[in-house]
Amino acid sequence: QNSLGGAIPAPLGNLANLRLLSLSNAQLTGDLPAWLGGLTKLERLALAGNQLMGVTPAEFASLVNLVELTLNDNLLTGGIPGQWGYLAKLQKLSLAGNAITGNIPVELGNLSSLQTLYLDRTLLNGELPATLAQLSGIQVFWFHNTQLCVPSNPTLVNWLAAIPNVNSSGVNCVDLTPTVTPTVTPTNTPQPIGEMPVVNAIFPN
Repeated sequence: QNSLGGAIPAPLGNLANLRLLSLSNAQLTGDLPAWLGGLTKLERLALAGNQLMGVTPAEFASLVNLVELTLNDNLLTGGIPGQWGYLAKLQKLSLAGNAITGNIPVELGNLSSLQTLYLDRTLLNGELPATLAQLSGIQVFWFHNTQLCVPSNPTLVNWLAAIPNVNSSGVNCVDLTPTVTPTVTPTNTPQPIGEMPVVNAIFPN
């Protein structure tokens, strides 16, 4: 376990040839810096188990050599950038245990090398995109403790069933479809007593 503490040191941004940066469980604080996206030779970036905040940077899409990105168990917010779908060499992506929100971007289906995907314990919601079924090499997919749901898409359902290690939210999207109760309007609605018509009658003496 590291015990660095504080923000990620800015001078690391000058290490243009850096291939591995492992600072997990280092008591790091502050925002996850976008300038890490400039370290384009990085193959592994491990920052799990810290107290890093802010949004997940779209600039990480420039890390075209990245094989592993582990950001789990931090305080990250915002959504998953669709630009990350360009990380063609990425084999492992872990965002579990963060406060990230929104839907899974359809672009993640372009991560052709992905084998491990941890999205559990987040605030992600909505349907699993059908494009995920393009991830033919995936071995692990965890998305329990989220608001994600599985649509009634046979291709996607079969894809999930073929993954050796799946930990699902256990929610089918069809179960979340609200039931519309028809409103019945009575044809003969009785008038309120206060609005009853007054009938004038003349009786003979």
